[in-house]
Amino acid sequence: MNSYWLRLSLTGCLVTAFSASARAQMGGHGSHPLMPDQRLVVRVRFNEKGQSRSTEAELELPMTGAPADVNQTIALPSPLPAVRVTRYLPRAELNQDVEPGNHRSARPAILLSVDGAKQHYKRWLLADDPERNRLVSFIATWRYMAVDDRTQRDALLAQFERELTRDPVVSVVGPDGKQHAQSAVERGVVLDLRELGCRMRIKDFFPDFAIDDATGKPVNRSDRRLNPAVLVEVDLEGKRLERWLFAKFPDFKMQDDPELPFHARLDCPLEKQGTAPDFALVTIKPDSHEMWIRRQDQTVARPLIVNKPVAVPEARYTFHVERYIPSGVLKERYVPTDGRGGVPAIRLEYIKETGAAAEVWLELGKERSLPLADGRVAVAFDQKQANPSGTHR
Repeated sequence: MNSYWLRLSLTGCLVTAFSASARAQMGGHGSHPLMPDQRLVVRVRFNEKGQSRSTEAELELPMTGAPADVNQTIALPSPLPAVRVTRYLPRAELNQDVEPGNHRSARPAILLSVDGAKQHYKRWLLADDPERNRLVSFIATWRYMAVDDRTQRDALLAQFERELTRDPVVSVVGPDGKQHAQSAVERGVVLDLRELGCRMRIKDFFPDFAIDDATGKPVNRSDRRLNPAVLVEVDLEGKRLERWLFAKFPDFKMQDDPELPFHARLDCPLEKQGTAPDFALVTIKPDSHEMWIRRQDQTVARPLIVNKPVAVPEARYTFHVERYIPSGVLKERYVPTDGRGGVPAIRLEYIKETGAAAEVWLELGKERSLPLADGRVAVAFDQKQANPSGTHR
């Protein structure tokens, strides 16, 4: 396991795990009905000639509000194959299972069980899978990772301890996907981008960016990293351009900017709000387990014993690892439900990089990365306002 994997495992999911907009994934927190001016859409992000692009399709669904078979194709630019929506469930719940095996996509897996006075919840977590290795709720967050030995364990723990306080970084990537420059966020630093025919200067950094209602101008609300943003200045072909980069929204404005010959990103850890603890559950292969508890800027490492309950601080809940599989493949599907925790979900069909047909379920508000035959894309199932000028904003 290399240092890149370490960085990806820990920091790649911070926006999802710790942003104020992250929804609880515990049972009982279902979705609200759609407003009359809201529509369900599928959004697809992909790379085209080195540039990040996206497309959106409004779903054509029956008005009955009942589960339905769908046959809607979402075309993508050549050579990417189209994806197809085949099933819609207006209220569904997730069913998971892990099959032990040595398939090349198999990973270590644990069945996490959360128990409390008002609910009981189970979720399979996969190590090394940024889309399936975490559980977020209002009482705590959990992540599951696996390492090969104690040396890797020590390096991962060090990153876990400092991931929320490390210095922010700006990186510049060209149309070919090559990284041309990277720098710590310091006012006045100039990035010389000769290969791209321009240069960029870091002009300002706001840890907590907002727009002043009275003036309409950017302001910094506090020194807490709640909405980090950096203002950069670009000298290009005799013009001086200013752009804001946001840690929470890496594609905002820069995604399809016709004036810039590159894509810039702000990598800045977000400050966690509230007192809910963060748990990292770690397997040191083959079968030794630890839990790391981060709470109020203090981290404690303890042994983790399968089927032994662990109390969640400041909550009337416990959790335990009910089952551990050293190598397994996760199987997921959504089924209709009348329960309070039901959420809208759709089923997609696509062609994998192997040429074989595959399917995947998407819950409303979630995104999945799909390995298509001619490239990887990110697909999201979401909702939007049908009439942006309406009253529901």
